Amino acid sequence: MAAEKYPYENLKIVDISHDKGGRYKPDRGFPSINVKNKKKHADKIKKELGSLTEEINQKASEQGIDPKLIFKIKFKQNVSEKDLARFGCDFLGDLASENNAQVVFSDQERLKTFYQKWEKFHSDDLTSKGNPKHNNFFANILSLSRLNAEDRKGFKLKDVDIEDDTTYFLDVDLWFSDTRAECLKDQENIKKILGDEGKITDFYIGDSIHLLRVKATGARLKELLEEERVCQIDIPPKLMSEFHQKLDLDLDKLNPVEVEADSPAVCVIDSGIVPEHPLIRNALVDSKVFREDLDDDIDEHGHGTMVAGIAVYGDLEESIENGLFKPSVRLLSARVTDSNSNLGPDDKLYIKQIEEAIKYYHENFNCRIFNLSLGDPNHYFLGQQYQSRWAHILDNLARKRNLIIVISTGNINEKHFNQDFGLEGEQIKKNFPFYLYTEEAGLLNPATAVNCISVGSINTELRTSRGFMDHSQKEKGIDRLRISKENEPSAFTRTGPGFNDTVKPDLVAYGGNMYYHARTNKLISNDYQSGIPSLNNNFFDDGKLFSCASGTSFSTPYISNLAAKILNYNKDFKNNTVRALLANSADYPLEVTEGIENYMQEMQSVILARLSQLKENTDDEELIELITSILDKRFLNTQNKNKLLKSGKLDEETKRLITAVPGVKAEYDDFLLRTSGYGFPDIDRALKSSETKVTLWAENSIKMDRFDVYKIPIPEDFISKTGLRKITVSLAFSPPVRHTRKDYAGYIMDFELVRGIDLEETLERAANDDKSENITDLGGERCSFCPKTGVIKNSTLQKATFEIKRTPKEYGNCYYLIVVSQDKWITNSAEFIETTDEENYSVVITLEHKKEEVKMYNEIKERIDQEVEVKPELEANV
Repeated sequence: MAAEKYPYENLKIVDISHDKGGRYKPDRGFPSINVKNKKKHADKIKKELGSLTEEINQKASEQGIDPKLIFKIKFKQNVSEKDLARFGCDFLGDLASENNAQVVFSDQERLKTFYQKWEKFHSDDLTSKGNPKHNNFFANILSLSRLNAEDRKGFKLKDVDIEDDTTYFLDVDLWFSDTRAECLKDQENIKKILGDEGKITDFYIGDSIHLLRVKATGARLKELLEEERVCQIDIPPKLMSEFHQKLDLDLDKLNPVEVEADSPAVCVIDSGIVPEHPLIRNALVDSKVFREDLDDDIDEHGHGTMVAGIAVYGDLEESIENGLFKPSVRLLSARVTDSNSNLGPDDKLYIKQIEEAIKYYHENFNCRIFNLSLGDPNHYFLGQQYQSRWAHILDNLARKRNLIIVISTGNINEKHFNQDFGLEGEQIKKNFPFYLYTEEAGLLNPATAVNCISVGSINTELRTSRGFMDHSQKEKGIDRLRISKENEPSAFTRTGPGFNDTVKPDLVAYGGNMYYHARTNKLISNDYQSGIPSLNNNFFDDGKLFSCASGTSFSTPYISNLAAKILNYNKDFKNNTVRALLANSADYPLEVTEGIENYMQEMQSVILARLSQLKENTDDEELIELITSILDKRFLNTQNKNKLLKSGKLDEETKRLITAVPGVKAEYDDFLLRTSGYGFPDIDRALKSSETKVTLWAENSIKMDRFDVYKIPIPEDFISKTGLRKITVSLAFSPPVRHTRKDYAGYIMDFELVRGIDLEETLERAANDDKSENITDLGGERCSFCPKTGVIKNSTLQKATFEIKRTPKEYGNCYYLIVVSQDKWITNSAEFIETTDEENYSVVITLEHKKEEVKMYNEIKERIDQEVEVKPELEANV
């Protein structure tokens, strides 16, 4: 059926040869800043630097360790890494809890440079142009100070009442030193601080990251929180065991097909598997345990076996119904959790085990797809915090090894509903989907990883029969109150945005359902009515092949299975291409889009009632005026929403309400992306084309602050035939990352689609993007995407659609796609300057017409073939 619907190959395209000498790059030097009393300001800087230097040296002397001059500079506006170096300071990172606070390292020798330039600023030396020397750097400084203990407390440690005599296991993140030797010296100094009351039980030194697992008393922990070398300290992650219900299905014949030898591999990093399960052994290639405290690779919990079943077969419910069990992947299993589905042991860094598993299976089995249905239930993303070390390491692995790493967003369980949201029973139903847009519903660590695919969940139907339970139970369905409908976001799914407002989750798939059982007053999500079926690890004990459970843990391996099918189609596809194809093929179920629209409309009346009440109870004239204008319009738009939030005059309950409701209508796309990402992928749409849907793709590389241009042929039927037409563009790239930077990704990319102008003007406008006569000055020639590119621009996976409803004859038969890179810090970083001349990216474009009689494929193919033939000749002349 799929072959009939999409019979043609997708078409590869190439960019247009042009002078790639440069794209206009705005001046990124110091902002022009002045202070009223320059000498007083200069004296303040010198005093603060002298004081913090003295404190650091004195403390180090008392502890018997080497002093390390690490401190924070609070600026009016941030300064580049290169400019800090000119003043004798090495940039280490941004302070997560403060704006424009940069953490730097210096030493006595380099401080001479700082003081020399300070002296010229202080003494009114002038440049050749008559300007005060170094004015913009020193005038930009607000303060210099040591970091304090609160600066170093991680998300979970902030809630811990530290007791001196209590022993803690801790994840200690050190500011990264340039070399491994320097990192090891730092560890020796940490050992001296710990003394007899603590020890380093494990450590990890990787790309721009240095982690320790420490066992220490509360007294030593307090000392570490004051140590300059320490970036952050937190409590290690702990996973949570989940119940799953066995399925008793009568399958007369079970004839699993052996996996094909050249099928792509998927590694499930989890609680292990049961190698002799009849539906696993036909797909299993290798299974290994990556913990010294566990005896073997056997799944004692069941989570890993369930995840593996979906990774191998995809939709197991379909396999059960048609009786065909044909694996689409070669299965690899890395056991990292115990019988309670917990990471461990306590004295080890868990991410080392996960990294070891990824490297082992990539190097020995050429595995490129890794499934992590794991997350820390006590660490959800709030913003205003560092990117997680776990996410940082996964992002680097995905980038450097060309991997597809698929991660679950995590679940909201009954404990979270009660403790974090103050909800239970029917209250959850009444507050859906409001609570999904509150900060407590944030992604679990490590789902904020930007170079990986994060997966949320949408609902399956709530079963009352269909062969999964006795028909006599159907009448009892009235006791079961589902929280959300089929195809809506699952009640338990966690939501974005991700770090720096990136789109997260990237994708969604079916992860089961959840309901409230009225008679027992319980929240149920892991029985045969709510869960999705997979494999049972206790098959040999109870004779049941299958289990049912719900969660993003089980939507995630479905996406891993789709990624494997793409690699099975073309094993040479880069990771970025796989991500872009998945996103480009994705769509939202109608229930998702209608649900957001209904929620937005329903909550407007709630907000207006709250604002009306607030107006009656305040004497603030400005607030009264603003609320009056909102009430007169009868809706809260995004502009007024932002004014209210910035006013500082709202109580916490009103602020929480307004934050969790989209402003009409500008925030609709943003809220849609937060729950469902780019949607549910369709593997057939990803891999093939048809007469009415033609997909183009390219793998390319680009220098920083440059652009590429692609010629998109627009066929006659697309122009002349009436009806809805769409052009969808997906872009994927994998930048270097640093978890201590607010600009976590080393660069960003975006795209524009233009029409009705020729190639020469397109190239000129792209090259002048920060001057007049640029792309953004265009009117109808600039295609208006949905979501707007500003909503997705920070994401390393981007997808947007341009819809055409009226005949676009005046714009011609050729559009141009412009892909742009924008450096953030990669060219200022010594470790990347020599190794990253160009950065890889992939782009996928789909032209689609909703009229069945349209014929587009052959015309597009012929025109693309002509372009491919012409390009080598052009390149020879460039």
